[in-house]
Amino acid sequence: MTLRIPAFLGCFLLAPAAFAAQPIDCAGPIAQAQKEIDKVTGDLQGMDKMMPKKEMTELHGLVGEAKKLNDEARRGCAPKNSAYAQARAVAHATAANGYATAADILHFHYMEEPMGGGTMKNMDSTKSN
Repeated sequence: MTLRIPAFLGCFLLAPAAFAAQPIDCAGPIAQAQKEIDKVTGDLQGMDKMMPKKEMTELHGLVGEAKKLNDEARRGCAPKNSAYAQARAVAHATAANGYATAADILHFHYMEEPMGGGTMKNMDSTKSN
């Protein structure tokens, strides 16, 4: 006696294995973090002449940490890596994006401070004259 499984049931039996083999999408978060890193890096170019050294050091520290985390995310995102490693890559990329965003926020804050550079406020006031 031969056991025959209807074709439509065979699809359900094989489907979980197909879904389990799909890698975790970590490329999207890595690309988003890189976009934010590139933005803030571009914004900081030439600012060393306009901002105090201490503030620039802090900003570059945040950007450097973002770059380090995004590099770690790229290594963990390799298709040969386990799902756990890829999930950690998403975490690293998300953290990298957070550091880059924090650098952007801090840069804007420093540019508006009256005592700490204040370049952006000064630039805005000269435009209105």
